[in-house]
Amino acid sequence: MRRRFTLILLLSLLVLALAASATLAAGRLDNTGRPCHHLPDGSEHLEVVTVPEGATTYDVLQARRR
Repeated sequence: MRRRFTLILLLSLLVLALAASATLAAGRLDNTGRPCHHLPDGSEHLEVVTVPEGATTYDVLQARRR
């Protein structure tokens, strides 16, 4: 019983570590935001804006207006 609990705990920690590293890696790619709008005709409109490091989604949307 204890061995099973330990195995489940270790697997849970592994999954958590992998998710955290993927999230951190995605956040460190660059400091550009890419808001994409899907239009009714199926096309897309993509804009690239530069924002300060650590910017939020709101900051990206605000930079788009400048």
